[in-house]
Amino acid sequence: MADDRPAHRHPLPLPAGEVRGLAVHRMHWDVDLAGPDPTRLITAGATLLREPDADIRWWVLADPEGNEFCAFAPGPAA
Repeated sequence: MADDRPAHRHPLPLPAGEVRGLAVHRMHWDVDLAGPDPTRLITAGATLLREPDADIRWWVLADPEGNEFCAFAPGPAA
């Protein structure tokens, strides 16, 4: 079977794990966005779980396997 993944993708092997039948978040990523919102990540397959609100200033997303990560908009220029 041909590997049709984009050349820029670098998959990381993550160990499988479960605790009492619940998936374990094996790794957590914080992503600094190039633009003002996570549209490109959602288009690439991420699921938006939470938007910025009064409690947090970032987006919480999940990759296609359900691993959660946070995405931060660029800060003001220095």
